Amino acid sequence: MATDDLPVTSDELQRWWSDIDAAEVIRKQHETWWEANLDAYSPKVTKDPKAYGSDINTNRDFTLVEQKKAQLFFQTPEVNIKPAPLMYGQEDVLLTHQDILNEYLGPEQVDAISMVDDVLFDVLCPSGFGVTKMGYESITETVDVEVPVPDPMTGAPAVDPMTGMPITVPQAVPVPIWEKLFWERVTPKKIIIPAGFTSTNYDTAPWMGVRFGLTLNEARLKYNLPDDFEVTPTTDRHRFEHEQPDTKDAREVEGVELWYRAAIYDPHVKNPDRLRCLVLIKNLDTPVKHVDSPYQTLDPQTGRLTPNSLKGYPIHILTLRTLADSAYVMSDCSMSRPQVNELNKFRDQQIRMRDSNIPIRMVDSDRVPAEVLEKIKNAEYGSAPIPLPTEAFAGNPPIVEIAKATYPRENFTFEDKQDNDIARTHAMDSNQGGVKNETARTATELQLVQVNSNVRLDKERARVLRWYVSGVTKFSTLVQRFVTVEQAAQVVGPQRAQTWAQTMPQVPASLAFTAAPDSALRVDAAQRRKFALETYAYLRNDPHVNPSTLLKQSVLPALNLDSTSVAQPTPPQPKPPEAVKGIIQIKGEDLSPIMPQYPGVLLVLKAMGMPTDALPPPMPSPLLVQPNPGMVKPDTGMGSAPSGGTGGMQGTGLKAPIAPGGQGMDNAD
Repeated sequence: MATDDLPVTSDELQRWWSDIDAAEVIRKQHETWWEANLDAYSPKVTKDPKAYGSDINTNRDFTLVEQKKAQLFFQTPEVNIKPAPLMYGQEDVLLTHQDILNEYLGPEQVDAISMVDDVLFDVLCPSGFGVTKMGYESITETVDVEVPVPDPMTGAPAVDPMTGMPITVPQAVPVPIWEKLFWERVTPKKIIIPAGFTSTNYDTAPWMGVRFGLTLNEARLKYNLPDDFEVTPTTDRHRFEHEQPDTKDAREVEGVELWYRAAIYDPHVKNPDRLRCLVLIKNLDTPVKHVDSPYQTLDPQTGRLTPNSLKGYPIHILTLRTLADSAYVMSDCSMSRPQVNELNKFRDQQIRMRDSNIPIRMVDSDRVPAEVLEKIKNAEYGSAPIPLPTEAFAGNPPIVEIAKATYPRENFTFEDKQDNDIARTHAMDSNQGGVKNETARTATELQLVQVNSNVRLDKERARVLRWYVSGVTKFSTLVQRFVTVEQAAQVVGPQRAQTWAQTMPQVPASLAFTAAPDSALRVDAAQRRKFALETYAYLRNDPHVNPSTLLKQSVLPALNLDSTSVAQPTPPQPKPPEAVKGIIQIKGEDLSPIMPQYPGVLLVLKAMGMPTDALPPPMPSPLLVQPNPGMVKPDTGMGSAPSGGTGGMQGTGLKAPIAPGGQGMDNAD
């Protein structure tokens, strides 16, 4: 144990080994089923392949497992960061982190698609759950590095007054000469789940552990084992053996790596999410490692985990379903094991029936010549004829075939029913498996079958994707903590890497990730091309979308074309100012020479360049040239006023004033 490791008493150590033994007793009860599923999935290498046909196997496990693996996770989905409200304005830095993370999940680093493929096999075939473990490992060497001496007054690096250079002193610093950021599959036979834990939400367990095996040199290099520590080569029993020869494994050092919640076992720890790591080696009386989780940091002011701390165990387990009050679930192959075994037995009975129906003939030994009988006996196929006397034939031909047993039709119906039961168990019918169905069905019926079977399959896909995104969230904290600026610069360039390294430690909230629900599924090439072209046609005219970028990132990859075939867009030229446009409406009466607007219409037509020579000149309007009739004669008809006029008011004879103080009408002259 290193000098800075946490202490462990002998009683605590004994308790941990007892808990490990109790957990493994429960796991080994399930291992019998795991081995049976593997036996049905793949032939044993110790068996003679020429004689393997004597053991009937309909290969239902292999067919359904491989088909369903591809249905659940066909390709690695691209994960995207979902910014928290506290991180608005930091989208560029988050995008840089997203690019670095996706690079580390790629084939050159974690190779997530291969890891998930291995895990899904464990989930579907042997064990019902898949185990992964993530972390960071490094091997360091101590080297002398010149470290600046701080000024006691300012805290800044002190400067030599003679040279003006910073004052430095040599200091021994551990420098990594090898490091590894990993997320890898662990065989289910090495997982250690607490005996009293009864849930498939493994991050809530009080502790979790995995067994490991190392060579002696690896163990000494990793854990500083004592020089006098020696072990003898043993066989690793914590793995699927596939009946391989019992050979001694080079990884002779056996150990257990435990992660536990410190608040459960240490009264001085208050934060329930605080984890510790304890590593035990078989045949050693003391732990080789016992430290607070290197993947977590406590905020000294609040006592909470910092945003870049891993929440949950670095042991990340996938299940497709739950079982009430149990940490272990049966795999698809375990659930269909009775039906598959019955189908194999039925097929074996069919073969036995066929073998028993080899033609058997009776031969009249009195009528058939001996040389002919000898030839019948030496035939390549069929049983030897049975010689009988003539009396046994009762007038029948000299060679008679004994009647064969017939196989009832309901027996074949039994096989169809078994296949249906198995398909429902795996949520994989013949249509999803790409197998032609002999039963004639309508398109509507097939659609209903497909939709109903997809309900469960879609739920399982969503569960796998949710598990993967949850693992990516955990792995992201390791990228934040252990990827250096130099390593990040190899992915995103020096400038973005420097900004990323300076900003990410101050991120105020934990990062959350998302992935498109169908991003892990297989997309048909024709469908992909159609979708890309439709998307481009729909968005290219949007002023907020760059058509060139959309073409390079979406359309050209779908058409398997190189993005270099896209020409650089020419900058738009400024448009000349448009002339003022007007609308002139001329009616038929406007072209009449006698209309008053006619002269103006002629001027407009000439200004527009239209020929006006054929049009008559303006003419005066007849209404304006009528002669003046002169004075109008006064009305002398009935009721007319007298020529002299009185100017008086009617009925009174009194004069009416024109206005106050005015004169009467007769005085107007």
